Amino acid sequence: MAIARAKSAGRFYRTLDVLGSTNGDSPRSYLLIVRPTPPKPINYGALYSTPDHRLLLGLRYGNACYLAYDTANQRFFGHGDIEKLSPFLLIDDKTPLHAPDEATILEAIANPNTMGIPTRSSLTSALTHPNPAVRQSSANILKAMNP
Repeated sequence: MAIARAKSAGRFYRTLDVLGSTNGDSPRSYLLIVRPTPPKPINYGALYSTPDHRLLLGLRYGNACYLAYDTANQRFFGHGDIEKLSPFLLIDDKTPLHAPDEATILEAIANPNTMGIPTRSSLTSALTHPNPAVRQSSANILKAMNP
């Protein structure tokens, strides 16, 4: 999976600058995020933009975010560092949360072999988010984590 920017195009060609790429198979690296409700329907792959349009997120399926690109800093997040981002990147101060996404994160925590679990530090930071639903969701997820 990759994020690329169009460089040039002609009648029979298109040239792209690849900004970053990651794999979707073994070894996997992704972050389970909480999407706004209602989420975009995803058959296989969707792009989301954060409310401030700073980050572009690539979801493979469901709420599994495999890559992100920071347009302001021209930084790619993929295998190994995607998990360090906040699971609430798509939520602003008034956005309603898609409750099944929180449930998916809680299920992942209950299964020790599951990947994509947000870091404790990203969840702790979300406890001060301006959206009360994010603060509550973050507290619920932190409570489910082992101390």
